[in-house]
Parts: sequence; structure tokens; C-alpha cells
Amino acid sequence: MNFSLVRILGLFFILSLSCGVFAQADSIRTKVDESAHFPGDSKALHLWIGENLTFPDSVRLNNEFVTHFSVSFVVESDGRLTEIRVIRPDNTGWNRHIASVIKSMPRWIPAKVEGLDVRSKIQLPIILSSE
Repeated sequence: MNFSLVRILGLFFILSLSCGVFAQADSIRTKVDESAHFPGDSKALHLWIGENLTFPDSVRLNNEFVTHFSVSFVVESDGRLTEIRVIRPDNTGWNRHIASVIKSMPRWIPAKVEGLDVRSKIQLPIILSSE
């Protein structure tokens, strides 16, 4: 009877360790060996944003339009973007539009820790200008 209890406790201990490993693997990493990045380089990211993130003429004043905002998101270990949050501006319509455009980005190259793809958080400042 004691032997069975020891086996059950041992099995429980092994399962609890593996759950901890899975939880850690699934967490958002703040320290990484290689940061997540857009496929290509920063120029490719700027071009993609410039071509895809546009606003209607109704938001432009005197044909000049400049806005600063920041978007945070998680790059999943498979490169998908999740948990997209628009930090600024505080306009619900714009925020939804910005978030949907960011969500439509191609998959990113995920961050790496010890050669393994991991989840990481990105904060991306963006300036849009009609000039």
C-alpha cells in the first residue's frame, strides 16, 4: 500500500514538473537571445505599414495629416501577432482600424531563446504623415 502511494506521489511530482515546464514555455519572454522581427528588415516594415495603414481623407486637416501612436502586441512562437493593443490615439474607431491592420501583417520571425522560438512582446511606435 505504501509503495502505491509513493508511485502515485512520484507520478504527481513528475506531472507537476512538466506542467511547470509547459507554463514557462508558454510565457511571454522579456529576455531573449534574438528579438522578434518583421520578415526582412526595418525598411520592409516601414514600407508595409506605409502601404497598408491609411486613413480616410476626412481625418486630414488642410491636406496635412500627422499622428503618433504606439502599438503593442505579442509575437507568438509561430510568428502570429496576438494581444494587439493600440496605446495611442484614444479614438475607438481608429484603434480598431489600426489593430485590424496590424493583425493582418505577415507572420513575424519569432524571438529565440537558446535556439528555440518563444513568445515575446513588442512595442512599435508609429508616425503617420501625409507629407
